[in-house]
Amino acid sequence: MQECRVVGVYDYLVKGAAGRACSRLRIDPAVGVIGDRRLAFKKDASLPDAWAPKSAFFVGMNTALMVAQTPSFTTDAEGNEQLDPGWLTAVAKRLGVERLNVLDTHGAFSLADRPRRYVSIINLASVRALGDFIGTAIDPARFRMNVWIDGLAPFAELDWVSGHPGTRDIEVGDVRLRVDEVCVRCRAIEANPQSGEFDLELQLALDDMMQRRGYHGAPHNKSQKVMGVLAQPYAPGVIRPGDPVRPY
Repeated sequence: MQECRVVGVYDYLVKGAAGRACSRLRIDPAVGVIGDRRLAFKKDASLPDAWAPKSAFFVGMNTALMVAQTPSFTTDAEGNEQLDPGWLTAVAKRLGVERLNVLDTHGAFSLADRPRRYVSIINLASVRALGDFIGTAIDPARFRMNVWIDGLAPFAELDWVSGHPGTRDIEVGDVRLRVDEVCVRCRAIEANPQSGEFDLELQLALDDMMQRRGYHGAPHNKSQKVMGVLAQPYAPGVIRPGDPVRPY
């Protein structure tokens, strides 16, 4: 039997924008993936610098162009990364706004879609199965997940979610996590990471495919539009490509 392993790790420093492939992800129970979704562009400048639903920000769900924007950073005198002002100006112009109102969490919390401390995990076999169902290859980057794994059967990862919140643990390398939820997908997955355009009706396809597979729906809301799982780490650690993935 093929062993399930991590084949890629990614962080998304700016919520809604393109992610970056990493050599490792630093994990902390306080925030999930350190640095992930640290920054976001507020649609309303008066929004407080606190967690808010994704509808409050420019993200792929409401602004397809966001997914094709690759963040650019500069480094200050203390070695801290800051968004490049020139890049911010260029993105504002592309989005048709005068300026971007940046929310910076400074690492105190994550602006992930749920106010919890998650590491997101996607099974590439499940992505391939969806591609086979619609008759075209699908870029896993559409799903914007931190940890890409391979070696499982399609959608076998959904068996790790027992109720809501979940009670089953997995170990990724030396990091132990509790798998809490399946990931219900919004329209952002329909935005092409290269062109920044909505080009595939993947929500409808997921709903159709999962019903045909006999899936009972996400434990927390019964949605069939699922891809990937969300897991909470117990302790600090590091996840790297090549790490084995072991369910308990």
